[in-house]
Order: sequence, then structure tokens, then C-alpha cells
Amino acid sequence: PVVNQVAQSPQIGIAFPYESPAAASSSGQNSALTGGSGGLTLPPPYHAQVGHTAFSGTTHTSSGMFGGTPTANVQPSYSQPPFSQQGNGLFAGNSGSALPPGATQIVNNRVFDIAYQVEDVGPSGVSCVELFVTENNGREWFRYGNDVDLQSPFQVDSRGEGTFGFAVRVKNGLGFSEAPPQPGEFPSIVITVDQSPPTIEFAPPQVLPSGQGKIRLQWRVTDANPATAPVRLEYSVSTAGPWNPVFDWQMDPHSFELPIQPGMPTALHFRLLARDLAGNVATAQTHQPVLIDQHRPTVKLLRVQPVSTTTQQF
Repeated sequence: PVVNQVAQSPQIGIAFPYESPAAASSSGQNSALTGGSGGLTLPPPYHAQVGHTAFSGTTHTSSGMFGGTPTANVQPSYSQPPFSQQGNGLFAGNSGSALPPGATQIVNNRVFDIAYQVEDVGPSGVSCVELFVTENNGREWFRYGNDVDLQSPFQVDSRGEGTFGFAVRVKNGLGFSEAPPQPGEFPSIVITVDQSPPTIEFAPPQVLPSGQGKIRLQWRVTDANPATAPVRLEYSVSTAGPWNPVFDWQMDPHSFELPIQPGMPTALHFRLLARDLAGNVATAQTHQPVLIDQHRPTVKLLRVQPVSTTTQQF
């Protein structure tokens, strides 16, 4: 009898309900997979409904400080970027186009669909579509399960974060199929499940009195899969918003100096948003308002007068 195996990830202990390829080749049973086409609705692509202010150097020179489009008055709720991503580029995961062999895609949901296309189907048709998974880039392979409706896409539940490689095999109506992936065979695609938002360290703002004055903002963002335009800086006169862009999503400059301009509010709050390739978004904001006082006190000498009797004598 065939016994289902549960392999543990060597890094984070994620469990898949799959069988070894040897068992899969002789088993006609389905695994715990119950997916099939139409089982998972992907979120829409990310579209930033915000104004844009260009960043140049470490000095804000744009008039966008008070001209941007405000975001919502509550905590931001951004949808994730397009479903399939690799490095600095995006792949149209929902368009049906093929991905480069071995392409790494990043998602922020443990449940996702893998699209496939069956070709060269003979007169006996297709009797089985099997999915195989590896957690160590092909050194070991396990059978994940069968696509019960024999139609793309194949729904997968990773049960947690991690990096997983996949290969697919198809049987014709008589049971003939290419051999299961063997140890050392690289996966057709690699999918990283990343549900952890970036970590933000936001330093207290500093007001620099030189010239007309500047507000210096400094931060550190860390993430295993940073986006190509990972940060957005916002300001508000209240912690409740609305929040307006100092600059829109862009490369991380790690700091920003905002010139104090005539007409600015007397107190400002700042909020930094950071996102990664999977679409996870983190926020950090100042706990106390930054006081802006553009008055320059003046003083004038009035007259000479006797030493006060209360003045300490030297």
C-alpha cells in the first residue's frame, strides 16, 4: 500500500501533503489537494492612487509638498503588486503567457494558482495532471497531488512561507507519462511565499536651523525581497490624516531633508510606507508632531541703568 509522506522544510518546517515520486508513479489516489480551476481569485494589480513628487538628492525642491493627492484618513490599505514577479521585472501571471524556465515568482498568499498548458494531446486524451514539489531546488522531489478537473490552473496551499519549486507531469488516457522529476532535476518554476512586511526603523525628525531651516528625516528599511521602488514618505497635520505625499514610491534614499517653506503648518506628522516584491506593506510614523516656528525673535538694547542690588557681586 502507498503511504502518504509529509516532508518538512529544512529551514522553517512547512509541511506539504505529498508523496514521493516513486509512490506517485504507482498510486492512483489523489492527495489532499482539492483545488482546480477557478478556486482562487487573485487580487487586482497595484495602482497607487496618490500624487507624485520627484526626489532629487537629499533636498526637496518640488512644489508637490502641498499639491499631492491625499490618501485615506485611516491606515493605508494597498493591494499587492501584479501576481508574478522576478527580480526587477514583472511577469503577467494572469495573462496566460509562458514564464522563463526556472523563473522565481513572489506572492504574499500561501494559497496560489499555478497555470499550465497541456500540449500534444493524442486520441486517448488526458487522464491525469500531477504536480511535484521541491523545497531544496531539486535535490529531493515529492508528489503534491493531482489536478482533479484536469484544467488549468492548479491550486496550491504552501501552508506557510518559504521557497518552493514545481514541476508538472501529464498522463494520457492509457496512463503513459514522462517520468517523475528525479533528484538533481531543476524545477520548472520557483515560487517564494513571503507574508512578512518590511521592518522600518524611523528616527525622530530633526529641525536644522541653518538658512530657512530644514526637517531631516532618517530611516532604515530591511526586507528579504525589497521592491524596486520600496518607500513612500507622507505628511499630515494630524495623526488621523489625511496623508499627503512628500514623495511617491521610489528607490530608498534612506534619508530626506525637507526645506521649511513660508506658509507651512506649525506642526507636521510624518509617515513612511515600505513595501516588498510580494506586496506586503509596513508603516511607521512620528509619535510627536514636528514643531515648525518660522518666527525669528529680535531684540534691541534700551538704556544703561544702575546695577541691581540683587545682582551678585564679583
